[in-house]
Amino acid sequence: MTRILYLDDDPQVRCAIADVLREAGYAVVEVGDTDGVMRELGKGAFDLVLLDYVIPGARGDQIACRIEAAWPGTPVALMTGYAEFLSLTGKGEGRLVISKPLSYDDL
Repeated sequence: MTRILYLDDDPQVRCAIADVLREAGYAVVEVGDTDGVMRELGKGAFDLVLLDYVIPGARGDQIACRIEAAWPGTPVALMTGYAEFLSLTGKGEGRLVISKPLSYDDL
């Protein structure tokens, strides 16, 4: 089963998106902060790390760089309401960027 690590600081959004991903057949581990991401990655591999871009104390691209340095080859995707900004500034750095608001089909 495909394992996804999902970071979002908003518990309602995190729960809703995680539920949709589980219904689609993915195993999802939810975390609400950067420390949680690093802790869970230290426990084992994931097929995808899905990061909300705007997190208190950090940005998704910064977290992605930390993940990629510590766990090379781990796929990272950013989810944001600022997708156009990321693409214009290059902050997406070639990663999959999923635009919010999103639909079931987007996930």
